[in-house]
Amino acid sequence: MAKEERILQIRKNLKRMLDIVAEDRKELMISLIDRASFMQASIEELEEIINECGYTETYQNGANQSGKKKSSEAEVYLSMIQRYNQTISTMGSLLPDFEGKKRSEGNLFDFISEKPKLKVTR
Repeated sequence: MAKEERILQIRKNLKRMLDIVAEDRKELMISLIDRASFMQASIEELEEIINECGYTETYQNGANQSGKKKSSEAEVYLSMIQRYNQTISTMGSLLPDFEGKKRSEGNLFDFISEKPKLKVTR
């Protein structure tokens, strides 16, 4: 599937949240949906490249200096995934809280809102 088609598909799925967003927050939510759709499609594309080519690449600086470094795709991926997570978190904060109910059923926002409790042992 072409990236543009994937962006439209993601955007369509995310826009379902607009039904429950307050009117005064819809414009902001639409903007965040547009950004999140692009980032998610780009992240998926970067994951394919990284899976195919790896996380590192060889570099050559002059005649005597060479080695391996983090690939350009891996650097972009790490930066973009961080921004994507921030965007999704902001979108979640725009959703209304329902008294004792989950914000939505069976999707990413359930995962975000239900952080697992980790038991640390030493």
